[in-house]
Amino acid sequence: MEAGTLSEARAWILDADTLEIHATLQTHRANALAFTPDSSALLVAGRTAGLVRWFDARTGAPLTDLQAHEGLVNGLDFSPDGTRLATVGGDEGDIIVWDTTVGPPYKPVARFHERGFVGSAKWDSSGRRLIGACDTTIRIWDDVPLRERVAMREARATAMSRVRPIVERLYQELLSPELVMKRVRELPDLSALESRAATQVVIDMSLEAASARPDAARSSEVDGVRGAR
Repeated sequence: MEAGTLSEARAWILDADTLEIHATLQTHRANALAFTPDSSALLVAGRTAGLVRWFDARTGAPLTDLQAHEGLVNGLDFSPDGTRLATVGGDEGDIIVWDTTVGPPYKPVARFHERGFVGSAKWDSSGRRLIGACDTTIRIWDDVPLRERVAMREARATAMSRVRPIVERLYQELLSPELVMKRVRELPDLSALESRAATQVVIDMSLEAASARPDAARSSEVDGVRGAR
């Protein structure tokens, strides 16, 4: 496997034994290449537009595109089990981890931002740690807390989607943040996470309602909501 020249904007898949060209890929300017762990597809990242393109490794046919970054993509690496893809946006200072178990389109599950240029990112053999070359610093992220953060973010989104309609209805009926919070606390089977989500919804609605009021009144109303938590 090797990247084509910038003017040719091609990539080739070579037979490892004979070095004969197995497939020619017509693509954008190739800057980084990676096979999927099962070798069924080849990923090609470009020098511009932040695009990562999937190709069938047997036929060279394009499969799908991933808009990973805004500019230069200078690194690609799959976790050993193939469930996560790390893409490196060097000029942006970003390493983004994508969930490749569902899709395409694929969903980003984590983003690590660094000040300065990011050169590359690689998973270790266990797939639990991700190492990044960040300017003059080498950083290592542990995937166990990463999974926990992803799970917590999904749980918060679920809690918010459940309580928001309830809070909005109560707010329209009662027109009082304090009374809304009192009623929310009386709801049966409300988890602690859902209670926090409800409080955030009430604060957001209070701020929106008070946006045209004097600063003192707006601050007093929001403080009342926080005190009722």
